[in-house]
Amino acid sequence: MEFSNLQVKTASIPSIDDIQFEPLDIRYRTSQMLSSIIFFIATLLPIIFAYFYLNKVDIPFIWIVLIMLIWSLLFASSLVYVYQSYNYEGYALREQDILYKSGIFFRSTLIVPFNRVQHAELQQGPIDRYFELGSLMLYTAGGSTSDLVIKGLPYQKAQALKDIITKRIAHDEEE
Repeated sequence: MEFSNLQVKTASIPSIDDIQFEPLDIRYRTSQMLSSIIFFIATLLPIIFAYFYLNKVDIPFIWIVLIMLIWSLLFASSLVYVYQSYNYEGYALREQDILYKSGIFFRSTLIVPFNRVQHAELQQGPIDRYFELGSLMLYTAGGSTSDLVIKGLPYQKAQALKDIITKRIAHDEEE
């Protein structure tokens, strides 16, 4: 057999901009907002406790105002970020692979070919269960952590995607 290594013209490569990404479930935005609110309330409680119950050290009023201002800015920024990031996340299922895009400031698109997937699993936390959402986690060879996590899927759809990918993995192994 003769060696060949012909150049591929980049103009003939399909653009990733042509892919129609499916958005995550809108309940995912709500669950992320709730998680952010819970986190910031949990950080506020020790501050309030320290001020009212451990007030043995005289703290100048300006420091209290400054701490609350910083906390408020972080809280508001977190909510805006969570709300906006939803618009930049999505996934696409193709014949040979699955894609996931994310990121507001640093955008990324992760592509995982099915023939590299070792196994898939579903994950669901308490807030996810309340909103009937789940996360699809795909593991490829050589890693102990998941290589792709798609959060914010309706649980039934996450299960269906897992089943499709698992069947595809089994079919590829048979060939």
